[in-house]
Amino acid sequence: MLEGADGMKTGFTNEAGYNLVGSAVQNGVRLIVVLTGLKNPKDRAEEAKKLLDYGFKNFDSRMLFAEGQAVAEAKVFGGVQGNVPVVAKGTVKLMVPRGVSDKIVAKMVYTGPVRAPVYEGQAIGSLQVWRGDAKVLDVPVQAAETWRRARYRGGRWMLRRNL
Repeated sequence: MLEGADGMKTGFTNEAGYNLVGSAVQNGVRLIVVLTGLKNPKDRAEEAKKLLDYGFKNFDSRMLFAEGQAVAEAKVFGGVQGNVPVVAKGTVKLMVPRGVSDKIVAKMVYTGPVRAPVYEGQAIGSLQVWRGDAKVLDVPVQAAETWRRARYRGGRWMLRRNL
């Protein structure tokens, strides 16, 4: 009944009525719909189609950070270099209403400074994304590089990185 529909599970219980979990993809965007409490199968199908149509027509997917893109830096204790670049786990995308220009703010939250050594892929904290006054995403972040402890040699501090 809808272009791009590719998954669905329907059911009925006396307590919940007719229900549905479905999904559809259009222009690379996947939406998932969950319905419960409908009176008959026809209403269930029509409401699912309405919700998916509404979502595809009224929302856009916005990429905030590409996979592997540095999102912030974390302070490092115990090294000559004071910061390590941090990346989100995967691509960070957000669905936003079309025509709405709410301010989107992303900030990294972590307990720091992070004690050296720091290893690539080490969990650092999370990237919180806010749209207006509402937090809409909380994505884990990790170190993008390996940083060893600083060592004192020959009268100066030395730091090895990218082992």
